Amino acid sequence: MTPSLPEQSKDQPVIKLPPRLDSACAHALREIIAHSPAAVLDGTDVTYLGGLCLQVLLASARPIVNPSEKLSDAFVLFGASMPPAATGINTSELMT
Repeated sequence: MTPSLPEQSKDQPVIKLPPRLDSACAHALREIIAHSPAAVLDGTDVTYLGGLCLQVLLASARPIVNPSEKLSDAFVLFGASMPPAATGINTSELMT
């Protein structure tokens, strides 16, 4: 499964991340992020994060809103930190 195209919100687009972020979707993830420079990433449905997609997410320095528990755990297991801008952002606030 590949990341979905950005949804339009009040202030900025939101890219909904797929449940499985593995090497098969790393290139598509990079392309979608590159073509949506103002988008935030919605991690609600993520159940798996692989190393290549972790690198794409870190390199993008995009805020990740609503990170799933599995996504947060994966960042910890890799010894990485969520982008600082992700703290305290909720997509429900963006969508109103």
